[in-house]
Amino acid sequence: MTTIGTGDLGAHFLASRRISSVKTRLNTLSHELGSGRVADIGRRLRGDTAQVAQVDHRIDLTTSHITANTETATMLSQMQLTVSNLGERRTALTQELLSLPDNPSAALREGAISAARTTFFTSVGDLNFQVGGRALFSGDATGTPSLAAPGDMLSNLATSLSAATDIDDLTARLDAWFDDPSGGFATMGYRGSSTGYQSRPLGDGTTTEIDVTANDDAIRGYLKSTALIAVLPDISPALSEDMIKDALKIGLDGMITSSQPLSLLQGRIGRMEALVDGATARLAAERTSLSIVRNDLTSADPYETASSLQAVELQLEMNYSVTARLSRLSLMEYLR
Repeated sequence: MTTIGTGDLGAHFLASRRISSVKTRLNTLSHELGSGRVADIGRRLRGDTAQVAQVDHRIDLTTSHITANTETATMLSQMQLTVSNLGERRTALTQELLSLPDNPSAALREGAISAARTTFFTSVGDLNFQVGGRALFSGDATGTPSLAAPGDMLSNLATSLSAATDIDDLTARLDAWFDDPSGGFATMGYRGSSTGYQSRPLGDGTTTEIDVTANDDAIRGYLKSTALIAVLPDISPALSEDMIKDALKIGLDGMITSSQPLSLLQGRIGRMEALVDGATARLAAERTSLSIVRNDLTSADPYETASSLQAVELQLEMNYSVTARLSRLSLMEYLR
């Protein structure tokens, strides 16, 4: 049995400690080679780690701005889709109204009015759509639906129009309900903010103000023409046959007229989208540059690291060999 004396035991512990130190260095170099980053940034930068902290802070800040811009872009994309849907429904309803003969049967007329009612209800639902719990067309009153329930609006409108004595009076009452600042649309139809818009900083020093609401002239004009046709079943008992025909024609003319304003509104939203996309692209480029700077500060040279790793592996093998020889030392081995 091999016996190790006190001096030999000390040498054994010293060798074990040396092996442990070499193993630690080996693990560190292996990690650096695999990750491409130095393990001890403070040593690499001679204690000046503030520059890395500043770069990391700027990267985090830029990332948060990009995330916020992505949310803004999503909102604008949904608004663009909504206005596009309004335009498609306007086209479909216009075509149906244009297909009516000069003296349509009751069934044809009721079918067109029913289509207008469906269009009005669906359009109001689209304008009340929310993204992340935020109303899109309410200005800065994002916690409030943009419009009242479509049935409530038509009921209130019907009360005003039922008292019309002729088609001119009917048109005047319709205009007052939708366009007068104290009319029905302003007081009970539109529920959003009339004074403030959503202001969204873009992180690159620019800001976009989302100034499109359900009270926009283009949207209100489209809703007015649709509502006039949709409300006819509720007011027809008070109207003459000629007034109903004239109302259908006025509604059709309004639908045709509302085409260009809706297209221009899409253009306004498109310009906002371009502004957000441009800011996001600049932020992404800045983040890429910052990442390159950080990589330069913390990256490990792969060739230098690989060479050091080979040297440490050789050192570990030599330590194991020396330890093995020490463990076999004895008087008998010495006398041989």
